[in-house]
Amino acid sequence: MSYIDVLKIHDTIHVVERRNGKRIFQKMPAKYVFYAKNSKGTFTSIYDDLLIKFETSSFKHFQKEVRSVRPGNLFEHDINPVIRFLENNYSGAVAPDLHIAFFDIEVDFDPEIGFANPSDPYCAVNAISVYQSWTKKNKTLVLKPKTITWDDAADICDMFEDTVLCQNEEELFDKFFELIDDADVLSGWNSTTFDIPYLVKRLEKIKNRDSTKDFVFGNSFLEKEHLKSSAKNSLLMIYMVVFIWTISSCIKNIRITKCIAIVWISWENMKQAIENFLMREA
Repeated sequence: MSYIDVLKIHDTIHVVERRNGKRIFQKMPAKYVFYAKNSKGTFTSIYDDLLIKFETSSFKHFQKEVRSVRPGNLFEHDINPVIRFLENNYSGAVAPDLHIAFFDIEVDFDPEIGFANPSDPYCAVNAISVYQSWTKKNKTLVLKPKTITWDDAADICDMFEDTVLCQNEEELFDKFFELIDDADVLSGWNSTTFDIPYLVKRLEKIKNRDSTKDFVFGNSFLEKEHLKSSAKNSLLMIYMVVFIWTISSCIKNIRITKCIAIVWISWENMKQAIENFLMREA
């Protein structure tokens, strides 16, 4: 048993495994754990402190209990529940034989407007190439160029056994999803900043938003996960800017001893805020 991917959404751990070559999806409750000093505890810290163990599947309850413990009496409260889940369930497990799909897309060009971008995908995706690591085969899906006939395009494609001429863009997308259906990893050049967001937005445009679920495990919206990641990165950036501003203000206006104290408090607050953010749902 080996895991491919794991994600925490709210208080649930979503894990993807490969068993005997097949992909398995599971959902398990997240476990939020900490230890606290207590003279009646049955656990022992590395400093020989007696500890009691607290465990819950609710992040709100976990936060409430953490706040009730005196500073300095907490142990392991900052361990991400995803890391704890992996340690408890997959420590020593054999690494999976990942199915990797390498892909690249080509997009049409509008001579009047120019090249399209993911925020406004007005041009069609006219070619996608996919290499499957588990079959060691490459396949290229194409649309007919506007400047030649269907028969001419078909004759050209017949010269290459790994090339498929599609009737329209919807068929091209459908065949692409068939090719990546059993892929554990999608990889490409500039794929996270152009290819994937362009495919998602273009698919919404020619079909519907529901169809974008095919891009990710568990049929969740890719855009939602992307926004979560962007929000996390933005939050971290804001904290860093505020922290740097605090340092510069201290240096200019406050004597050095007080400056050090303020910077230390700001840093500790920032670390705690980041920990809380990473432990709750993204």
